[in-house]
Amino acid sequence: MKAIDIMLKQAQTLSPEMSVKEALDIFFKIKRTGLLVVDSSGKIAGTFTEKDILKQILPAYISNVGGFVYQDNPKGIKNKVADFVNLKVRDVMFKDVVTVDEGATISEVARIMITKNIRQLPVIDKSGKFLGVIGRHKVVSMLVESEA
Repeated sequence: MKAIDIMLKQAQTLSPEMSVKEALDIFFKIKRTGLLVVDSSGKIAGTFTEKDILKQILPAYISNVGGFVYQDNPKGIKNKVADFVNLKVRDVMFKDVVTVDEGATISEVARIMITKNIRQLPVIDKSGKFLGVIGRHKVVSMLVESEA
């Protein structure tokens, strides 16, 4: 079985030119942990995830201090959120997206997901155009069903 056979073809995507406010509206409406960002030519430009949102809102030092807990500063966070929602998705998205070719086998998809710690893997055609997405749940179910 190939990636193109098991991918979800109707995946919700965002535009890099969309405001973060618009993206958040979609994000919360469909209750996802992340969405792909696809440009006007149909190619993947990045991802917009919960992690990207938290990185923008929390203090910059948070990744360096790890387990230390500092007192919340609601006013500071509120100001960061106000600035954040006015940005464009292209300004905050993660750009180094791992993809898989439409002809990849389910085993190759699983290998990439495991080695790259990825929950969803975008599927692209030979020209790099976005075709769909495969989630870990689908890969697991396909592997288990093939053995049953």
